[in-house]
Amino acid sequence: MLSVSTRIRYGLRALVRLAQADRREFIPLVHISEQEQISRKYLENIFHLLKHGKIVKGTRGPEGGYQLNKSPDDITVLDIVNALEGPPSPSKCITEPKRCENTGDCGTRTFWKELQEEVECFLKSKTLTEVVSQVKRGEENGSTKCLYG
Repeated sequence: MLSVSTRIRYGLRALVRLAQADRREFIPLVHISEQEQISRKYLENIFHLLKHGKIVKGTRGPEGGYQLNKSPDDITVLDIVNALEGPPSPSKCITEPKRCENTGDCGTRTFWKELQEEVECFLKSKTLTEVVSQVKRGEENGSTKCLYG
């Protein structure tokens, strides 16, 4: 079963909060923590990775907090995933081929590579702005359209 990590789910929720805020304000993590009911300590770890990935910028002090480093139109969900977890991959043999001794003659490697490319394509096609729009509309059920049938 493929799954999305808690770090990615919480990170995306926190970034939606930042995207909904005034772009000139720095939002304290304590506010995001309270609004999203996510541990502040866990958010600190997430925002450290997001800052390193140039998704957010932060400032210290009484007016401190975080804000998006660029427009939500220019931040893809793939950017967020890459910052928080690295490239999405259904199998380590795709991102780390030297870890598997069967990489050269594996019959399923092409399938896993194809799946990775589809996932990356989907994540790259979604911007933070689109996610915020879905949240505003209260969409619980997205499209169930499948590319292959």
